[in-house]
Amino acid sequence: LHSSEFKNNMDGYGKFINEVDVRGVDTFKQVKPDTTTIFVIPPSFEVWKQRLLDRGQMDDTELRSRLISAHNELLTAVKTTYYHFLVNDNLEKAVSGAQKIINGEIDTRHEEYGRRLALELLEQIDKF
Repeated sequence: LHSSEFKNNMDGYGKFINEVDVRGVDTFKQVKPDTTTIFVIPPSFEVWKQRLLDRGQMDDTELRSRLISAHNELLTAVKTTYYHFLVNDNLEKAVSGAQKIINGEIDTRHEEYGRRLALELLEQIDKF
């Protein structure tokens, strides 16, 4: 990242926030091993599909392609130990949850639930 991108993605507390695909996260982790990584997931497969469809016209082929891509990223994240899985079922709760994770306030129950849900999503994509 260029320094201007870095400055533009700082939160008010000097923490860098950026959206990076799972391949890019490995690079961040190599440069800064204490990087906090959050994988945001939907509360269910049906909600996920609907959110994709709500983005605009999408035929079955494009939907399947997006789900395959999401499956690959989610599978990569599940195989690592450093991702925090954040369920985005409500925007306010998700923002609050992200802030807690960033501040090191880890709720083990939410972590376990998020990882279990990620595995369920993978199974449901496989069946689709």
